Amino acid sequence: MWRHGLLALCLGLPRVALADDALPGDDTWHYGSSGQTAVDGGVVVGFPAALPTGLVAGVGAGVTTGDTLTWGARASWATATESSLPWTVTHSDLRLRVTGGLQAAPGRGTIGVRLGPVGQGARDLGVHAAAGGRPRRGRRAAHRRAVALGHQRRTVLRHPGRQAARRLVRGAGGRMATVIARWALAASLAAAGCGDVSGFGGAVPPLATIRVQTAGDFASVQVPGAGAPKLRAALMWGAQWLPEPLCILPPDSADVAKALAAGCRDPFGFVPDRVAVNAPLAADGTTELDLFDLPAADVMVGSVTSRVAYASIVVYDDRDGNGTLTLGRPNRLGGRDMGPPQDGDVSTLDRVYAASFVTMTAPDTRLAFREGSFDRAAAFYPRAGCGDPLPSFSIVSAGGFSAADAVAAQLRGELPEEDPASCREQSTDAAVTVAFRSPAQLHELACQERVTDSSIRYREPPADPPDVTNRTSACAKVPDFGSGKASGMIQLAVSGRSDDSCVGLTHYVLRGCRNDALCELPAWDITATPPSWWPCPVQAPQ
Repeated sequence: MWRHGLLALCLGLPRVALADDALPGDDTWHYGSSGQTAVDGGVVVGFPAALPTGLVAGVGAGVTTGDTLTWGARASWATATESSLPWTVTHSDLRLRVTGGLQAAPGRGTIGVRLGPVGQGARDLGVHAAAGGRPRRGRRAAHRRAVALGHQRRTVLRHPGRQAARRLVRGAGGRMATVIARWALAASLAAAGCGDVSGFGGAVPPLATIRVQTAGDFASVQVPGAGAPKLRAALMWGAQWLPEPLCILPPDSADVAKALAAGCRDPFGFVPDRVAVNAPLAADGTTELDLFDLPAADVMVGSVTSRVAYASIVVYDDRDGNGTLTLGRPNRLGGRDMGPPQDGDVSTLDRVYAASFVTMTAPDTRLAFREGSFDRAAAFYPRAGCGDPLPSFSIVSAGGFSAADAVAAQLRGELPEEDPASCREQSTDAAVTVAFRSPAQLHELACQERVTDSSIRYREPPADPPDVTNRTSACAKVPDFGSGKASGMIQLAVSGRSDDSCVGLTHYVLRGCRNDALCELPAWDITATPPSWWPCPVQAPQ
Protein backbone atom coordinates (compact mmCIF):
# COMPACT_ATOMS: atom_id res chain seq x y z
CA MET A 1 0.00 0.00 0.00
CA TRP A 2 2.75 2.44 0.90
CA ARG A 3 4.39 1.81 -2.48
CA HIS A 4 1.34 3.20 -4.28
CA GLY A 5 1.43 6.35 -2.17
CA LEU A 6 5.14 6.99 -2.89
CA LEU A 7 4.54 6.59 -6.64
CA ALA A 8 1.71 9.12 -6.58
CA LEU A 9 3.93 11.64 -4.70
CA CYS A 10 6.77 11.36 -7.24
CA LEU A 11 4.41 11.85 -10.17
CA GLY A 12 3.10 15.00 -8.55
CA LEU A 13 6.51 16.79 -8.08
CA PRO A 14 7.50 19.58 -10.55
CA ARG A 15 10.03 18.74 -13.25
CA VAL A 16 13.68 19.92 -12.54
CA ALA A 17 16.43 19.90 -15.26
CA LEU A 18 20.00 19.17 -14.11
CA ALA A 19 23.10 20.55 -15.92
CA ASP A 20 26.80 21.27 -15.31
CA ASP A 21 27.81 24.35 -13.27
CA ALA A 22 28.36 27.59 -15.17
CA LEU A 23 31.89 28.26 -16.43
CA PRO A 24 33.77 31.41 -15.36
CA GLY A 25 33.57 32.77 -18.89
CA ASP A 26 29.87 32.09 -19.26
CA ASP A 27 27.42 34.95 -19.36
CA THR A 28 25.80 33.57 -16.23
CA TRP A 29 28.74 35.13 -14.27
CA HIS A 30 27.73 38.74 -14.00
CA TYR A 31 29.86 41.43 -12.42
CA GLY A 32 29.59 45.15 -12.04
CA SER A 33 31.38 48.23 -10.73
CA SER A 34 29.85 51.39 -9.44
CA GLY A 35 31.72 54.64 -8.81
CA GLN A 36 35.21 55.82 -9.74
CA THR A 37 36.92 55.39 -6.35
CA ALA A 38 39.11 52.38 -5.51
CA VAL A 39 40.87 51.49 -2.26
CA ASP A 40 43.76 49.01 -2.15
CA GLY A 41 46.46 47.81 0.24
CA GLY A 42 49.48 45.55 0.32
CA VAL A 43 52.91 44.73 1.67
CA VAL A 44 55.79 47.21 1.26
CA VAL A 45 59.47 46.20 0.95
CA GLY A 46 62.15 48.76 0.18
CA PHE A 47 65.39 50.44 1.10
CA PRO A 48 65.68 52.32 4.42
CA ALA A 49 65.92 56.08 4.29
CA ALA A 50 68.87 56.60 6.66
CA LEU A 51 70.70 53.27 6.86
CA PRO A 52 73.40 52.44 4.31
CA THR A 53 72.20 48.84 3.85
CA GLY A 54 69.33 46.55 4.70
CA LEU A 55 65.63 46.38 3.86
CA VAL A 56 62.48 47.77 5.49
CA ALA A 57 59.20 45.86 5.43
CA GLY A 58 55.72 47.00 6.34
CA VAL A 59 52.24 47.78 5.01
CA GLY A 60 50.89 50.32 2.55
CA ALA A 61 47.47 51.50 1.39
CA GLY A 62 46.05 53.98 -1.09
CA VAL A 63 42.93 55.52 -2.57
CA THR A 64 42.42 56.36 -6.26
CA THR A 65 39.54 58.18 -7.98
CA GLY A 66 38.85 58.81 -11.62
CA ASP A 67 38.17 56.93 -14.82
CA THR A 68 40.86 57.16 -17.48
CA LEU A 69 42.68 60.02 -15.77
CA THR A 70 43.06 59.41 -12.05
CA TRP A 71 44.45 61.00 -8.96
CA GLY A 72 44.96 59.67 -5.48
CA ALA A 73 47.03 59.40 -2.31
CA ARG A 74 49.10 56.60 -0.80
CA ALA A 75 50.80 55.96 2.55
CA SER A 76 53.14 53.27 3.85
CA TRP A 77 54.82 52.42 7.15
CA ALA A 78 57.86 50.12 7.27
CA THR A 79 60.50 49.20 9.84
CA ALA A 80 63.84 47.40 9.92
CA THR A 81 66.23 46.24 12.63
CA GLU A 82 69.91 46.06 11.67
CA SER A 83 72.78 45.07 13.95
CA SER A 84 76.49 44.33 14.18
CA LEU A 85 78.36 42.72 17.08
CA PRO A 86 78.20 45.86 19.24
CA TRP A 87 75.23 47.80 17.82
CA THR A 88 71.50 47.32 17.16
CA VAL A 89 69.40 49.92 15.30
CA THR A 90 65.60 49.85 14.92
CA HIS A 91 64.65 52.10 12.00
CA SER A 92 61.23 53.20 10.69
CA ASP A 93 60.12 54.89 7.46
CA LEU A 94 56.86 56.78 6.84
CA ARG A 95 56.18 57.59 3.18
CA LEU A 96 53.31 59.74 1.88
CA ARG A 97 52.57 60.15 -1.81
CA VAL A 98 50.19 62.14 -4.02
CA THR A 99 49.65 60.46 -7.40
CA GLY A 100 48.23 61.18 -10.80
CA GLY A 101 47.86 58.51 -13.44
CA LEU A 102 46.46 57.04 -16.58
CA GLN A 103 44.50 53.76 -16.45
CA ALA A 104 42.33 51.42 -18.50
CA ALA A 105 40.03 48.51 -17.63
CA PRO A 106 40.50 45.63 -20.11
CA GLY A 107 37.98 43.16 -18.70
CA ARG A 108 37.67 42.62 -15.00
CA GLY A 109 41.06 44.15 -14.04
CA THR A 110 42.59 47.61 -14.18
CA ILE A 111 46.01 48.47 -15.52
CA GLY A 112 47.67 51.86 -15.34
CA VAL A 113 50.64 54.01 -14.51
CA ARG A 114 50.84 56.26 -11.44
CA LEU A 115 53.31 59.10 -11.02
CA GLY A 116 53.79 61.58 -8.21
CA PRO A 117 56.09 63.08 -5.58
CA VAL A 118 56.98 61.19 -2.40
CA GLY A 119 57.34 62.71 1.04
CA GLN A 120 59.49 60.54 3.26
CA GLY A 121 60.46 60.64 6.91
CA ALA A 122 62.78 58.35 8.83
CA ARG A 123 63.34 57.79 12.52
CA ASP A 124 65.60 55.58 14.61
CA LEU A 125 63.31 54.03 17.19
CA GLY A 126 66.23 52.68 19.19
CA VAL A 127 70.02 52.72 18.94
CA HIS A 128 71.96 50.87 21.60
CA ALA A 129 75.03 48.76 22.19
CA ALA A 130 74.07 45.12 21.98
CA ALA A 131 76.37 44.31 24.89
CA GLY A 132 74.53 46.58 27.29
CA GLY A 133 74.90 50.22 26.31
CA ARG A 134 72.59 52.96 27.54
CA PRO A 135 70.60 55.42 25.40
CA ARG A 136 71.98 58.84 24.59
CA ARG A 137 70.42 62.16 23.79
CA GLY A 138 69.07 62.52 20.29
CA ARG A 139 68.63 58.73 20.00
CA ARG A 140 72.39 58.21 19.63
CA ALA A 141 74.12 55.36 21.32
CA ALA A 142 76.18 55.95 24.43
CA HIS A 143 79.68 56.82 23.38
CA ARG A 144 80.84 54.00 24.85
CA ARG A 145 102.13 45.22 24.72
CA ALA A 146 104.35 44.76 24.55
CA VAL A 147 105.00 41.09 24.05
CA ALA A 148 101.98 39.08 22.88
CA LEU A 149 101.43 35.42 23.61
CA GLY A 150 101.97 32.86 20.89
CA HIS A 151 98.34 32.45 19.90
CA GLN A 152 97.88 36.23 19.77
CA ARG A 153 100.75 37.05 17.41
CA ARG A 154 98.72 36.88 14.24
CA THR A 155 95.85 39.16 13.43
CA VAL A 156 92.53 37.97 12.11
CA LEU A 157 93.18 39.62 8.73
CA ARG A 158 96.56 39.06 7.11
CA HIS A 159 96.19 41.67 4.34
CA PRO A 160 95.06 45.00 5.81
CA GLY A 161 94.95 46.66 2.42
CA ARG A 162 92.11 44.31 1.44
CA GLN A 163 89.99 45.03 4.47
CA ALA A 164 87.05 47.32 3.85
CA ALA A 165 86.18 49.84 6.56
CA ARG A 166 83.61 48.24 8.87
CA ARG A 167 80.57 50.40 9.37
CA LEU A 168 77.55 50.07 11.61
CA VAL A 169 75.93 47.50 9.33
CA ARG A 170 77.12 45.60 6.32
CA GLY A 171 74.88 44.18 3.59
CA ALA A 172 75.27 41.00 1.64
CA GLY A 173 77.89 41.06 -1.07
CA GLY A 174 78.30 39.67 -4.56
CA ARG A 175 75.50 38.15 -6.60
CA MET A 176 73.17 37.64 -3.65
CA ALA A 177 73.22 41.39 -2.90
CA THR A 178 72.24 42.12 -6.52
CA VAL A 179 69.33 39.65 -6.39
CA ILE A 180 68.08 41.06 -3.07
CA ALA A 181 68.31 44.65 -4.32
CA ARG A 182 66.37 43.90 -7.52
CA TRP A 183 63.58 42.06 -5.73
CA ALA A 184 63.32 44.79 -3.11
CA LEU A 185 63.07 47.46 -5.79
CA ALA A 186 60.40 45.51 -7.68
CA ALA A 187 58.33 44.94 -4.54
CA SER A 188 58.58 48.59 -3.52
CA LEU A 189 57.45 49.85 -6.92
CA ALA A 190 54.59 47.34 -7.07
CA ALA A 191 53.19 48.52 -3.74
CA ALA A 192 53.85 52.24 -3.91
CA GLY A 193 53.88 53.10 -7.61
CA CYS A 194 56.59 53.88 -10.14
CA GLY A 195 58.16 57.01 -8.67
CA ASP A 196 61.75 57.96 -7.93
CA VAL A 197 63.69 55.55 -5.70
CA SER A 198 64.49 57.32 -2.43
CA GLY A 199 66.00 56.42 0.90
CA PHE A 200 69.71 56.65 0.11
CA GLY A 201 70.34 60.09 1.57
CA GLY A 202 70.50 61.58 5.04
CA ALA A 203 73.28 62.20 7.51
CA VAL A 204 74.74 59.17 9.30
CA PRO A 205 75.43 59.78 13.00
CA PRO A 206 78.89 58.83 14.31
CA LEU A 207 79.36 55.65 16.27
CA ALA A 208 81.24 57.61 18.92
CA THR A 209 82.54 61.14 19.47
CA ILE A 210 85.78 61.73 21.37
CA ARG A 211 86.09 65.15 23.02
CA VAL A 212 89.70 66.33 23.19
CA GLN A 213 91.10 69.20 25.23
CA THR A 214 94.70 70.31 25.62
CA ALA A 215 96.60 71.44 28.71
CA GLY A 216 99.78 73.48 29.10
CA ASP A 217 101.50 76.22 27.11
CA PHE A 218 102.16 75.30 23.49
CA ALA A 219 104.56 78.21 22.94
CA SER A 220 106.90 76.88 25.64
CA VAL A 221 107.45 73.59 23.77
CA GLN A 222 107.20 74.71 20.13
CA VAL A 223 110.31 74.06 18.06
CA PRO A 224 112.02 77.41 17.31
CA GLY A 225 111.73 78.59 13.73
CA ALA A 226 108.91 76.18 12.90
CA GLY A 227 106.61 78.94 11.65
CA ALA A 228 102.91 79.35 12.32
CA PRO A 229 101.56 76.04 13.66
CA LYS A 230 98.66 74.16 12.10
CA LEU A 231 97.57 72.14 15.10
CA ARG A 232 95.27 69.18 14.57
CA ALA A 233 94.14 66.20 16.63
CA ALA A 234 94.25 62.62 15.41
CA LEU A 235 93.20 59.21 16.67
CA MET A 236 95.57 56.33 15.89
CA TRP A 237 94.91 52.63 16.37
CA GLY A 238 97.86 50.78 17.86
CA ALA A 239 99.82 47.93 16.30
CA GLN A 240 100.60 44.62 17.96
CA TRP A 241 104.37 45.01 17.96
CA LEU A 242 107.29 42.89 19.20
CA PRO A 243 110.73 44.54 19.46
CA GLU A 244 113.65 42.88 17.71
CA PRO A 245 115.85 40.71 19.98
CA LEU A 246 118.95 42.91 19.81
CA CYS A 247 117.00 45.79 21.36
CA ILE A 248 115.87 43.88 24.47
CA LEU A 249 118.95 41.74 25.22
CA PRO A 250 121.83 43.06 27.37
CA PRO A 251 124.37 44.81 25.10
CA ASP A 252 127.74 43.17 24.44
CA SER A 253 129.72 46.37 25.01
CA ALA A 254 129.44 50.11 25.55
CA ASP A 255 129.63 50.69 21.77
CA VAL A 256 126.72 48.33 21.22
CA ALA A 257 124.78 50.10 23.96
CA LYS A 258 125.26 53.45 22.16
CA ALA A 259 124.08 52.00 18.85
CA LEU A 260 121.02 50.50 20.49
CA ALA A 261 120.20 53.75 22.26
CA ALA A 262 120.30 55.54 18.90
CA GLY A 263 118.45 52.89 16.88
CA CYS A 264 115.92 51.15 19.15
CA ARG A 265 112.52 52.54 20.07
CA ASP A 266 110.95 52.15 23.51
CA PRO A 267 110.02 48.44 23.84
CA PHE A 268 107.04 49.44 26.02
CA GLY A 269 105.92 52.33 23.82
CA PHE A 270 102.76 52.74 21.78
CA VAL A 271 103.34 51.84 18.12
CA PRO A 272 100.82 53.34 15.66
CA ASP A 273 99.30 51.16 12.98
CA ARG A 274 97.12 53.70 11.18
CA VAL A 275 95.42 57.06 11.58
CA ALA A 276 91.65 56.71 11.87
CA VAL A 277 90.36 60.28 12.07
CA ASN A 278 91.65 63.88 12.11
CA ALA A 279 90.17 67.22 13.12
CA PRO A 280 91.55 70.77 13.43
CA LEU A 281 92.22 72.09 16.92
CA ALA A 282 90.10 75.10 17.88
CA ALA A 283 91.60 78.30 19.25
CA ASP A 284 90.62 77.28 22.79
CA GLY A 285 92.56 74.03 22.45
CA THR A 286 89.55 71.72 22.07
CA THR A 287 88.11 69.59 19.29
CA GLU A 288 85.89 66.58 18.65
CA LEU A 289 86.82 63.40 16.79
CA ASP A 290 83.84 61.64 15.19
CA LEU A 291 84.22 57.92 14.58
CA PHE A 292 82.07 56.57 11.74
CA ASP A 293 83.94 53.28 11.30
CA LEU A 294 84.71 50.41 13.61
CA PRO A 295 88.38 49.44 13.86
CA ALA A 296 89.45 47.00 11.16
CA ALA A 297 90.03 43.37 12.11
CA ASP A 298 93.80 43.62 11.65
CA VAL A 299 94.17 46.18 14.48
CA MET A 300 92.21 44.01 16.92
CA VAL A 301 93.77 41.24 19.01
CA GLY A 302 92.01 38.09 20.15
CA SER A 303 89.41 35.71 18.80
CA VAL A 304 86.26 36.78 16.98
CA THR A 305 84.30 36.41 20.23
CA SER A 306 86.82 38.20 22.47
CA ARG A 307 89.01 40.90 20.97
CA VAL A 308 90.10 44.44 21.65
CA ALA A 309 91.77 47.42 19.99
CA TYR A 310 93.47 50.44 21.58
CA ALA A 311 94.07 53.93 20.23
CA SER A 312 96.07 56.97 21.27
CA ILE A 313 94.81 60.53 20.78
CA VAL A 314 97.54 62.95 19.68
CA VAL A 315 97.87 66.64 18.85
CA TYR A 316 100.35 67.45 16.09
CA ASP A 317 101.58 70.24 13.86
CA ASP A 318 100.49 69.46 10.30
CA ARG A 319 103.66 70.81 8.72
CA ASP A 320 103.15 69.15 5.33
CA GLY A 321 99.62 70.58 5.13
CA ASN A 322 97.91 67.40 3.92
CA GLY A 323 95.25 67.42 6.64
CA THR A 324 96.33 64.20 8.33
CA LEU A 325 99.15 62.91 10.51
CA THR A 326 101.76 61.47 8.15
CA LEU A 327 103.49 58.43 9.64
CA GLY A 328 107.15 57.79 8.86
CA ARG A 329 109.35 54.69 9.05
CA PRO A 330 112.98 54.04 10.06
CA ASN A 331 115.62 55.05 7.52
CA ARG A 332 117.67 51.89 6.88
CA LEU A 333 120.68 51.48 4.61
CA GLY A 334 120.71 49.18 1.59
CA GLY A 335 122.75 46.10 0.83
CA ARG A 336 123.81 44.06 -2.19
CA ASP A 337 121.36 42.45 -4.59
CA MET A 338 120.68 39.52 -2.26
CA GLY A 339 119.50 41.78 0.54
CA PRO A 340 116.65 44.30 0.71
CA PRO A 341 117.37 47.72 -0.82
CA GLN A 342 117.59 50.96 1.07
CA ASP A 343 114.23 52.27 2.20
CA GLY A 344 112.89 55.18 0.18
CA ASP A 345 111.53 58.47 1.44
CA VAL A 346 110.20 57.36 4.82
CA SER A 347 110.52 60.57 6.83
CA THR A 348 107.66 62.70 8.11
CA LEU A 349 107.54 66.46 8.58
CA ASP A 350 104.69 66.40 11.09
CA ARG A 351 105.55 66.87 14.78
CA VAL A 352 103.57 65.40 17.67
CA TYR A 353 103.18 67.81 20.61
CA ALA A 354 100.75 65.92 22.86
CA ALA A 355 99.52 62.35 23.27
CA SER A 356 97.18 60.47 25.58
CA PHE A 357 99.07 57.15 25.33
CA VAL A 358 102.86 57.26 24.89
CA THR A 359 104.23 54.25 26.76
CA MET A 360 103.09 51.63 29.25
CA THR A 361 105.77 52.77 31.71
CA ALA A 362 103.93 56.09 32.26
CA PRO A 363 100.31 57.04 33.02
CA ASP A 364 98.14 56.76 29.93
CA THR A 365 94.60 57.31 28.71
CA ARG A 366 93.50 55.40 25.63
CA LEU A 367 90.43 54.71 23.56
CA ALA A 368 89.40 51.05 23.74
CA PHE A 369 87.09 49.13 21.46
CA ARG A 370 85.94 45.77 22.79
CA GLU A 371 83.98 43.07 20.99
CA GLY A 372 82.61 40.20 23.04
CA SER A 373 84.24 39.20 26.30
CA PHE A 374 87.63 40.47 27.48
CA ASP A 375 90.71 38.25 27.84
CA ARG A 376 92.57 39.44 30.95
CA ALA A 377 95.58 37.27 30.08
CA ALA A 378 96.14 39.06 26.76
CA ALA A 379 99.52 40.79 26.59
CA PHE A 380 98.37 43.45 24.12
CA TYR A 381 99.16 46.77 25.86
CA PRO A 382 98.13 45.03 29.12
CA ARG A 383 96.37 46.72 32.05
CA ALA A 384 96.62 43.90 34.61
CA GLY A 385 94.96 44.89 37.87
CA CYS A 386 92.50 47.24 36.15
CA GLY A 387 88.88 46.60 35.22
CA ASP A 388 87.79 45.38 31.81
CA PRO A 389 87.10 47.95 29.08
CA LEU A 390 83.40 48.60 28.57
CA PRO A 391 81.73 46.89 25.61
CA SER A 392 82.07 48.82 22.35
CA PHE A 393 83.95 52.16 22.64
CA SER A 394 85.22 53.40 26.01
CA ILE A 395 87.93 55.57 27.56
CA VAL A 396 90.31 53.66 29.85
CA SER A 397 93.26 54.86 31.92
CA ALA A 398 96.12 53.29 33.88
CA GLY A 399 99.05 54.55 35.95
CA GLY A 400 101.79 52.57 34.21
CA PHE A 401 104.45 50.18 35.50
CA SER A 402 108.25 50.24 35.62
CA ALA A 403 110.50 48.36 33.22
CA ALA A 404 111.96 46.44 36.18
CA ASP A 405 108.48 45.32 37.25
CA ALA A 406 107.75 44.23 33.69
CA VAL A 407 110.90 42.10 33.52
CA ALA A 408 110.22 40.54 36.92
CA ALA A 409 106.64 39.72 35.94
CA GLN A 410 107.81 38.23 32.66
CA LEU A 411 110.19 35.91 34.51
CA ARG A 412 107.26 34.75 36.64
CA GLY A 413 105.13 34.20 33.54
CA GLU A 414 102.78 37.00 34.53
CA LEU A 415 101.75 40.46 33.35
CA PRO A 416 102.98 43.53 35.27
CA GLU A 417 100.34 44.86 37.65
CA GLU A 418 98.90 48.36 37.53
CA ASP A 419 97.95 50.32 40.63
CA PRO A 420 94.15 49.82 40.86
CA ALA A 421 93.78 53.35 42.22
CA SER A 422 95.06 54.73 38.90
CA CYS A 423 92.64 52.73 36.74
CA ARG A 424 89.49 54.15 35.14
CA GLU A 425 86.95 52.75 32.69
CA GLN A 426 84.54 55.38 31.36
CA SER A 427 82.15 55.96 28.49
CA THR A 428 83.22 58.20 25.63
CA ASP A 429 81.24 61.04 27.21
CA ALA A 430 84.38 61.71 29.26
CA ALA A 431 86.79 64.21 27.71
CA VAL A 432 90.39 63.20 26.98
CA THR A 433 92.96 65.73 28.19
CA VAL A 434 96.41 65.76 26.59
CA ALA A 435 99.30 67.91 27.82
CA PHE A 436 101.73 69.69 25.50
CA ARG A 437 105.27 68.26 25.63
CA SER A 438 108.50 68.60 23.72
CA PRO A 439 108.21 66.80 20.34
CA ALA A 440 111.59 65.17 21.03
CA GLN A 441 109.81 63.06 23.68
CA LEU A 442 106.99 62.05 21.32
CA HIS A 443 108.62 61.55 17.92
CA GLU A 444 108.08 57.77 17.98
CA LEU A 445 104.30 58.31 17.90
CA ALA A 446 104.62 59.43 14.27
CA CYS A 447 106.57 56.30 13.27
CA GLN A 448 105.28 52.99 11.98
CA GLU A 449 107.22 49.73 11.89
CA ARG A 450 107.62 47.82 8.64
CA VAL A 451 107.33 44.51 10.49
CA THR A 452 105.73 43.93 13.89
CA ASP A 453 106.68 40.32 14.67
CA SER A 454 110.28 40.99 15.91
CA SER A 455 111.78 39.62 12.68
CA ILE A 456 114.92 41.27 11.25
CA ARG A 457 115.74 42.06 7.62
CA TYR A 458 119.41 41.18 7.26
CA ARG A 459 121.51 42.68 4.50
CA GLU A 460 124.59 41.54 2.65
CA PRO A 461 127.35 44.15 3.06
CA PRO A 462 127.85 46.11 -0.17
CA ALA A 463 131.20 46.23 -1.94
CA ASP A 464 131.50 49.97 -1.32
CA PRO A 465 131.27 51.36 2.20
CA PRO A 466 127.80 52.65 3.13
CA ASP A 467 127.35 56.28 4.14
CA VAL A 468 127.33 56.21 7.94
CA THR A 469 127.47 59.98 8.39
CA ASN A 470 125.53 60.97 11.53
CA ARG A 471 124.89 57.29 12.25
CA THR A 472 126.06 55.17 15.19
CA SER A 473 127.39 51.68 14.47
CA ALA A 474 128.80 48.78 16.48
CA CYS A 475 129.84 45.15 16.03
CA ALA A 476 127.46 42.89 17.97
CA LYS A 477 126.92 39.17 18.31
CA VAL A 478 124.01 37.63 16.41
CA PRO A 479 121.52 36.53 19.10
CA ASP A 480 120.76 32.82 19.33
CA PHE A 481 119.21 32.82 22.84
CA GLY A 482 121.76 30.40 24.23
CA SER A 483 121.33 27.71 21.58
CA GLY A 484 124.94 28.04 20.37
CA LYS A 485 123.73 28.04 16.77
CA ALA A 486 125.33 31.40 16.01
CA SER A 487 128.83 30.13 16.92
CA GLY A 488 130.01 33.65 17.62
CA MET A 489 128.72 35.15 14.34
CA ILE A 490 129.12 38.93 14.25
CA GLN A 491 126.79 41.51 12.74
CA LEU A 492 127.29 45.20 12.06
CA ALA A 493 124.39 47.19 13.55
CA VAL A 494 123.99 50.72 12.18
CA SER A 495 121.48 53.23 13.53
CA GLY A 496 119.58 55.81 11.54
CA ARG A 497 120.81 59.36 11.15
CA SER A 498 120.64 61.60 14.16
CA ASP A 499 118.25 63.93 12.31
CA ASP A 500 115.89 61.18 11.08
CA SER A 501 112.28 61.43 12.16
CA CYS A 502 112.19 57.72 13.12
CA VAL A 503 114.76 55.46 14.76
CA GLY A 504 115.83 52.06 13.45
CA LEU A 505 118.70 49.64 12.92
CA THR A 506 120.32 48.25 9.78
CA HIS A 507 121.81 44.74 10.17
CA TYR A 508 124.74 43.56 8.02
CA VAL A 509 126.02 39.97 8.18
CA LEU A 510 128.70 38.27 6.07
CA ARG A 511 126.70 35.06 5.88
CA GLY A 512 122.97 34.50 6.07
CA CYS A 513 119.55 34.95 4.51
CA ARG A 514 117.29 37.93 4.23
CA ASN A 515 115.09 36.89 7.17
CA ASP A 516 117.50 34.67 9.12
CA ALA A 517 121.19 35.15 9.80
CA LEU A 518 121.44 31.53 10.99
CA CYS A 519 119.80 29.82 8.00
CA GLU A 520 121.28 26.44 7.01
CA LEU A 521 121.45 27.29 3.29
CA PRO A 522 122.68 30.90 3.20
CA ALA A 523 121.67 33.19 0.36
CA TRP A 524 125.13 34.75 0.56
CA ASP A 525 128.42 33.85 2.25
CA ILE A 526 131.37 36.22 1.93
CA THR A 527 133.08 35.30 5.18
CA ALA A 528 136.18 34.29 3.20
CA THR A 529 136.23 37.57 1.23
CA PRO A 530 134.65 40.35 3.30
CA PRO A 531 134.65 43.85 1.78
CA SER A 532 137.69 45.98 2.54
CA TRP A 533 135.71 48.43 4.68
CA TRP A 534 134.22 45.70 6.96
CA PRO A 535 135.04 46.86 10.52
CA CYS A 536 134.12 43.71 12.47
CA PRO A 537 135.85 40.39 13.05
CA VAL A 538 134.46 37.52 11.03
CA GLN A 539 133.75 35.65 14.24
CA ALA A 540 133.75 36.64 17.87
CA PRO A 541 136.67 35.27 19.88
CA GLN A 542 135.74 32.21 21.94
